[in-house]
Amino acid sequence: RVGQEELRIQDGLPAPARIQADALITAAKGLVLGVGVADCAPVFAVAAQGRAIGLAHAGRAGTFGNISGALIKALAGNFAVSPRDIWALIGPSAGPCCYEVDEATAQAFAGAGLPRRGRRLDLWAANQLQLEAAGVPNAQIQVAGRCTICDGAFHSYRAGDATARNLALLAI
Repeated sequence: RVGQEELRIQDGLPAPARIQADALITAAKGLVLGVGVADCAPVFAVAAQGRAIGLAHAGRAGTFGNISGALIKALAGNFAVSPRDIWALIGPSAGPCCYEVDEATAQAFAGAGLPRRGRRLDLWAANQLQLEAAGVPNAQIQVAGRCTICDGAFHSYRAGDATARNLALLAI
């Protein structure tokens, strides 16, 4: 979680394990990372040659707290991976077309230097900027560009599906 103590899992991981966290990293082959999202953005990160991977849950709070930058820093610091050797994908989430918040939240986002259009937040652009600031080259960042609210192909809390989630999975 952003701003909280890091949890480390070494050998002997019980299966299946469920961990409450906003970002997960591993270099263990066969260990599947997963995060549940409804309108928040899953951020996938893969180091060159699949040496290490990371997956983050980047909603409004996580994005405001720079979860994508923290994900890249954790990969670099724990697995001696250069951010320049990481490829990233920002998955489907509430898009700038639909993700409207109250004025105070929109102002806070803008005050933190994060993109918005009026009262609509842009999680895609914000997380892309954070990945770039952490050292991931722009050419190695992909944005799915699929809005969970209006696309119709995904579960969306804001579109009335309050109990279901999309599951983002990543493994080496």
